[in-house]
Amino acid sequence: MGEHHIRVNEGSEQYVSSSRYPPPQLRLLEHRQRHHADKMDNVKMENTQVVYENKLLQGELEDALREMQLAGDNALSEQLMDRDKLDSLTRENLQVASVNKKLQSELVDALRERHVSDISKQRDLDDLTEENHHLAYKSKRVQGELEDAQNDIRLAREAAMIKHQYYTAKLDNVKMENTQVVSENKRLLGEQKDAVQQHHQHQNTRKTTHLLPKAVNTSLPTTPSA
Repeated sequence: MGEHHIRVNEGSEQYVSSSRYPPPQLRLLEHRQRHHADKMDNVKMENTQVVYENKLLQGELEDALREMQLAGDNALSEQLMDRDKLDSLTRENLQVASVNKKLQSELVDALRERHVSDISKQRDLDDLTEENHHLAYKSKRVQGELEDAQNDIRLAREAAMIKHQYYTAKLDNVKMENTQVVSENKRLLGEQKDAVQQHHQHQNTRKTTHLLPKAVNTSLPTTPSA
């Protein structure tokens, strides 16, 4: 019968005859060796997958930060534009109010001059009255635009706050997922380290097991293999 050999350790040229070992032990050693090799491959594959997922989550985190920054910049720009519009409308309203006050004063003065019966002066009074009505209408319109601008600013601030809360929650979720991935990665690295240590211990046990039968068989008769 052909004699089977097994290697005592890697990189060594020494072989031990399989006739010194029962076939079940050989099969058990081979099975353990394959099991540890498969386990090492699985751990490496899981580690690679975790590293890849970690990179994806890191990219999502960076995208979320950029989106949040962009949303904040847009909201700030809109607020500045609305504030400029509000300031402009406020100045216009003050100007209209000043003119209106002046015209009202002129109108009162004109009404006090009851002796004025001249048609031209009456026409002037009518013109002033019409202009006063026009300015009052314009003042009311500007006031409405001012209120609309204030409402727009309020809505813009509420929208910016909602966006900020959304991206803050999204950022917290991404950070939590990233922390879980890092923890899982550490656990897998620990399992990989334990598997490597078990593999080395198994190799050392094999060395000891291979050497012990050689010393025992020197004093015992060799049993022919079946």
